[in-house]
Amino acid sequence: MLMMDVPSPTTQGESVELICSYELDEDKLYSVKWYKDDVEFYRYVPNDWPPGQFLPLQGVKLDIPTLGHVASKNR
Repeated sequence: MLMMDVPSPTTQGESVELICSYELDEDKLYSVKWYKDDVEFYRYVPNDWPPGQFLPLQGVKLDIPTLGHVASKNR
């Protein structure tokens, strides 16, 4: 992982963007998972179908405009 950017606490209803930058070189990506309060709400597993999955969690709404880019809305 090169960088992970998670904003500090925000106002309820404010949109935030979570960023995880990684470089694989010769390796293969197994998964990227996002959690809120120790509960998983999004996973990207390239070998699953669909590869990106939203796991419903109260207080989390996702806008997934393109594969590999996930923007969290209304945290």
